[in-house]
Amino acid sequence: MVTTLAVLIPTVFVIALLSRPTPAVVAEIPAALLTRPAALQTVLYEREATSGGITFAVTVLVDTGASRSQVTLAAHDALPHPDVLVYWTDRLGRAGEVPSTAVLLGTLAGTDLFRADLPGEARERDGSLLLFSRGHRQLVGTIALSTASAVAAKVARP
Repeated sequence: MVTTLAVLIPTVFVIALLSRPTPAVVAEIPAALLTRPAALQTVLYEREATSGGITFAVTVLVDTGASRSQVTLAAHDALPHPDVLVYWTDRLGRAGEVPSTAVLLGTLAGTDLFRADLPGEARERDGSLLLFSRGHRQLVGTIALSTASAVAAKVARP
């Protein structure tokens, strides 16, 4: 009996390993996730924001004509959530969900500086940054951005 199990169990194990499907491979990684845009020079505004129990230094930068804008996030402490994706949206969906219209900006990890170009709509409408943990499969934070209001105020008083 023991001899039969000693031969049968490793054989079944090897057969199971060989018969499992191969994992799916991503054909292409989006360019936005591979490169970090060059930093803009003009600070539109800076503030501290707390979301999901983590405090962030939030900076919004614009170029001289306000035709391009960026956001930088720096967490004061290491993120307690794995694989955090950062989205921008001008409207929030149902609680805990990322709306289908949200724009993926990139990934956020630890206390590394996160910098990403904001979509063109961010100059026209105020929005929010959504922090979504792929590891926990849940929305872990929301940070309001008043980019459009700040751009309008800056243009009004040069």
